[in-house]
Amino acid sequence: MKIKRIDDLNLITRITILVCVVIIVSLLSTGFLISQFIEQRTINSIEERAKNVSQMVALSELTVAQLEAGNPEGEIQPYAERMRDITGVAFVVVLDMDSVRQSHPIEEMIGQTFVGGDEGPVFEGLEHISTAEGTMGYSLRSFTPVINDQEEQVGAVVVGILLDDVKKEVWGSQMIILFGMVIGIIAGVIGAYLMGRKVKKIMFGLEPAQIAKIFEERNAILQSTKEGIIAIDKNETISLVNYEAIRLFKKAGYSDEPVGQLIQNYLPDTRLHEVVRSGKRELDQEFELNGLILVVNRVPILVEGDMVGAVATFRDKTEVKKMAEELTGVRTYAEALRAQTHEFMNKLHVILGMVSLESYEELRQYVKKTTRQSQSEVGNVSTMIKDPVLAGIIFGKMSYARENGIKLQLADTSHLPVSHNVDTTHQLVSILGNLLDNAIHATSTKKKPIELEMYYEDGALEMIVTDYGIGMTKEQLIRATEKGFSTKGKQRGMGLYLVKRTVKELGGKFKLHSEWGNGTSVYVKVPYQPRGDTE
Repeated sequence: MKIKRIDDLNLITRITILVCVVIIVSLLSTGFLISQFIEQRTINSIEERAKNVSQMVALSELTVAQLEAGNPEGEIQPYAERMRDITGVAFVVVLDMDSVRQSHPIEEMIGQTFVGGDEGPVFEGLEHISTAEGTMGYSLRSFTPVINDQEEQVGAVVVGILLDDVKKEVWGSQMIILFGMVIGIIAGVIGAYLMGRKVKKIMFGLEPAQIAKIFEERNAILQSTKEGIIAIDKNETISLVNYEAIRLFKKAGYSDEPVGQLIQNYLPDTRLHEVVRSGKRELDQEFELNGLILVVNRVPILVEGDMVGAVATFRDKTEVKKMAEELTGVRTYAEALRAQTHEFMNKLHVILGMVSLESYEELRQYVKKTTRQSQSEVGNVSTMIKDPVLAGIIFGKMSYARENGIKLQLADTSHLPVSHNVDTTHQLVSILGNLLDNAIHATSTKKKPIELEMYYEDGALEMIVTDYGIGMTKEQLIRATEKGFSTKGKQRGMGLYLVKRTVKELGGKFKLHSEWGNGTSVYVKVPYQPRGDTE
């Protein structure tokens, strides 16, 4: 049969074994020390009892008088036996100065010389205790001299307790200790088993190896995620921070180790501690950290309904914005393609109808006009706007505006070289797309033209979008760039907010002018670096 190692045993068994070993070792060592102490105390108590009896007999007037007179009447023996029965000692022997017994439990021994060889000191007037073998076996013996009124020694008293009786008393004391140890060990085993079950329940029935595996997996997930994560316990102390969070904190100028600090001390302006107190989630919130804008989600941590802390996940808004701008650019491209496709399909339907009516001359004129118009638009836009991405957006918005019965005009003074920075182009796509969409929507009822002017000068791009639509009231103009504010309905209100924010991030200027009933004009100026091989 293969013997299991301790590491192979389950948690309850290991806890039970560990606690039992600790209890047994503790009880054995404590029991041994107590046993030694009790044994010595018992022996001392027996010695004291023997000494007290011998002193009491030695001080008796009867004993002194009889020894002085030579014990003519033999009164010492009855007295000594009576004292032996009362005190429970093994023997009370009275000796004269010649070591002759005047009393003894065995009457035949009376008149004989004392046996043991340890009586010497008592005849020198000294009390002492010794252990020796006598006529009744090995015994513990207390010697006390008998002194008369003239301070003369007239004999000695020996009180003895058999060593077997001493051992019985000591063993009786030790049995009590042993019984207590057995009860303690049994209670320890039961307590260890119950504690093991409780610990196992707290750990959801998992073994330490499983917990370690889950911890390693969780740690790997936390450290590999692209979002920063910070968690606090119910005392609002930071308990966990992943690598991405530390990177963002260092980027914001925080170099201290956050774990173990109070969240209010490390991040004074965070609301994570408020989530612990309120238990309410806060999603998609902006948080500024020394100039670094973060998008934060804060949620409480509940275990079986009890609040145990809170966790926040966050990401650099610049990175989020970059992805959003890429998505916005893709959406804008898709809308432009859809508008052109829709316009192309309409023209194909016109051509098909004219072919069906056999109006070939009108068809020839229509195709010529359409071709000239398309070539003119493409030629004008591509000539003035050298950046193909921006030119494509403008051309697509022209088609989209024309589809809505609106003319989008690119000013003849417009000119723009290819951008040196692709990221800047993506940001300009977001700005231009949102401004033109707003202008088309504003003029959709009036069918008035929209004017667009873009030109590069002295390291900057200036852009003006003017529409002659419904315009805005003074109240609407004040709130126009607020996130979520819109006159178009719910789930809107992001266009001008994104434009203003993007312009600010580029280090540019944004101006908005509008009058109710007279349209809106937006001026944008941002730094622009052209590519070296273009003008």
